Amino acid sequence: MAYSEEDLQKYLRKAQEVLNSKKENQLSETDLNEIVQDLGLNIEEIAQAREDYLTRGTTHLNFGNYAEAIGEFEQLLLLSPNHPKGLYGLAKAYLEKWKNHGKKADKEKALQYANQCIEVAPDYKAAYKVISTLKHKPTKKNSVSQQNNSRNSHHKKTTSLRTYLTPITVFIVMTIGVFVGMKNVFYPPAKIQQYRVGATKDGLVIWQITSEKHRKKPYYRDIKLTIADATTKKILREVAIPPRKGVRGNQLWRNCRQLGDSFYYINGIKGIFVARHLRTGKITNSKEMLAKSFKELNGGISKVRLDRSGWLEVTTKQGLRYWLNLESKKVLNQPQYYELRRARFNRIKRWWQVPRQSNNKERKVVLLEVQEKMQGYRQKRMNSIWPAHLQKKLNSGRVKVMTPLDKASYFLMPKLVYGNDDLAVIRYKTEVGTNGKYRLSCVDKAGSVLWDKGPEEVNNPLVLHLMNSHKPNVYFAQYKNTLGMSSIHIRVKEKRRSRYVEVAVGLDLTTGRLVWAHSPTLYKTKFEKQKSK
Repeated sequence: MAYSEEDLQKYLRKAQEVLNSKKENQLSETDLNEIVQDLGLNIEEIAQAREDYLTRGTTHLNFGNYAEAIGEFEQLLLLSPNHPKGLYGLAKAYLEKWKNHGKKADKEKALQYANQCIEVAPDYKAAYKVISTLKHKPTKKNSVSQQNNSRNSHHKKTTSLRTYLTPITVFIVMTIGVFVGMKNVFYPPAKIQQYRVGATKDGLVIWQITSEKHRKKPYYRDIKLTIADATTKKILREVAIPPRKGVRGNQLWRNCRQLGDSFYYINGIKGIFVARHLRTGKITNSKEMLAKSFKELNGGISKVRLDRSGWLEVTTKQGLRYWLNLESKKVLNQPQYYELRRARFNRIKRWWQVPRQSNNKERKVVLLEVQEKMQGYRQKRMNSIWPAHLQKKLNSGRVKVMTPLDKASYFLMPKLVYGNDDLAVIRYKTEVGTNGKYRLSCVDKAGSVLWDKGPEEVNNPLVLHLMNSHKPNVYFAQYKNTLGMSSIHIRVKEKRRSRYVEVAVGLDLTTGRLVWAHSPTLYKTKFEKQKSK
């Protein structure tokens, strides 16, 4: 470099001081000559510095380094305020910045320097092009330089087309999805299977409900009930059930309850009360039949609700409330029923926590007999207990203390899954913590373990659901030593997704072996009609 960098910096600092003291935005040639003379600098060195600033600014501008180009051109204008190429370089750099970022300040700067350029050099055509671009081009971000505009014009058109087509496509897809979804809500697909196991004096039966929709309005359900023997898979009876408006197919007889030899479907909100025989499907009870059976209800029944105690709460058309027990055929008014509930509040309940050792058949253990008190649903359970309260329970015999050695012989975190007067199926955990696994065990009333199974020994999804779920949605029905279980909401994991299926199984309570297993989707179970003799 022919000039001294130190002298150049002195010149630039002095020029900046003079510029700051003036009202104008630029220095005149007279001002620059006076600065050179005051500092004793060489004019040729200043000229060489101008050429260097112009070269660096132009190179940065060609490579898209607009901030660096602006810096070089501004230094050039300090050395030569009316340099047309420096003014055009600043106008061009600010123009490209405005294209990229759309800032109003960049546009104003570009227009300012372009106008200064044509004032100094009226025949500088490139500056006129900058002004034309600024006045006619809309404010818009553009990440490509002017050299690539022609090459990317097709890409811009495609992007614009996508911008319009994307929301239209999303709207069409959402419309189709909503239509299909609403159709499945109000008019579910045909062939919806419903499984339920029940116990009769002649064996276990399975209720399978198949529903199809009418092809014409009002789109009710065509419902067919198929009753089959669970062991032989022979069809006992096929019954056409009247449709119910507004009831989805998979809700039909879902919450029914077996009382005696019939399934009762009770829906207090919709006013439905009907019972059908387990083996024949014939109606065995209804509002009309119930009103005729008891003199207290002769005036007609408005609604029926099943109480948690198993009693029916019946409201007559006159507004009177009665409680009815179908097994004992008792009818109680409100004071009588409340008095009965108070008498049943305190009762003895036996809690089994039996030994795990199945080889010790002689050991008969009943750990704890407690007096159970029914509490209101608003009262929270106590997670801790006061020492005085605990001592009171110990003194009364309601609680007893076990040593760690005794505790090792008992089930960990037991939960009763199913039980009767002779045996109980218990779900328990192998150990405390995340490493523990749940298992099922069956014990008799003497405390002996009949069988014990874990997840590695079971491949049926319903039994696994019963083993691993804290609140299994499973219905039970027992005939002799076979425990029938059914559910319509069993999750089966597959490679890509999970699905819910209907499953019914028969479990031998003495050995833990599955006697039969049916499912219309999982096992492709098809019931067969009996051959006529």
